[in-house]
Amino acid sequence: MDSFKKIFILIILIFTFVSYQAAFGQEKKGKIEQFEKELEKTKEDTSKNRSAQHDNSDEERSSFWVGLIGELIVKPILFDVFIGSSNGDSPYSVNLWNSYFTDYPYQTPNMGLYSSPDQTNKSFSMKVFGNYFYNSADLQGFDFRARICPLPFLGAALDFTDLTEDSGLKQDHIQIYNVFVNYFRGRSQRLAIWWGLGVKGIEGNKTNYTPAFNLGTEIYPIKPISFHFNYNIGSINEKAVGELLLHLNYHVQRLVVFIGYHRYSVGSAILDGAIAGIGVYL
Repeated sequence: MDSFKKIFILIILIFTFVSYQAAFGQEKKGKIEQFEKELEKTKEDTSKNRSAQHDNSDEERSSFWVGLIGELIVKPILFDVFIGSSNGDSPYSVNLWNSYFTDYPYQTPNMGLYSSPDQTNKSFSMKVFGNYFYNSADLQGFDFRARICPLPFLGAALDFTDLTEDSGLKQDHIQIYNVFVNYFRGRSQRLAIWWGLGVKGIEGNKTNYTPAFNLGTEIYPIKPISFHFNYNIGSINEKAVGELLLHLNYHVQRLVVFIGYHRYSVGSAILDGAIAGIGVYL
């Protein structure tokens, strides 16, 4: 019971901190308007006057060594990091059939999203969750997200965010959505790691789309707590558009209650807020 009280107090402190940061970290007026203006700006033209004092032999030698380093060092490292080694049957190898899903995290106390093949043979998992987004009394909204995994190593992520800001004379409104196909690189009983590719859309005064890269992890240290981290990034008008999502989860069988922090950024503009919500494993 004492440990539960400590965890509960920790959750309250974290939520209070992120709420304070979201509410008072920036000026309260016009965040959505500033975000959209920053999004519409084109990147300033950079100087193209580069020194061309390289002879052909130098370029050829440079190309040779770059190609050799890429073939012998960079490619194997990137393959092992993002795809996996072909040796062994560990959850981190390229063997795609060495792990299965649990029905829900902590179905068994020492297991998170994944189990070992001798304990379950479930290959499909689906989770839906939604949350309230709070930056200030003027800027609020909600998120809806779904994760559908037809195979233990492959999943689709669908995200939708709707934010409204009352700036006094008018209301600003923005919608942001993502569609990703993710490869689950790490699949163990206490850890899931994924990366993926997809599309990010932003709809306000104008509608913009961009290809995007997605990276995330979930950690299951001790029942009933888990941590979720996700970051994705795309480019609109040659500017990076980033999204950071942090969850502290509390699991109750198929239900998960969470608090956290959600942040969008482009250039110098930031839309961020504390979040609180609930999800279910189907």
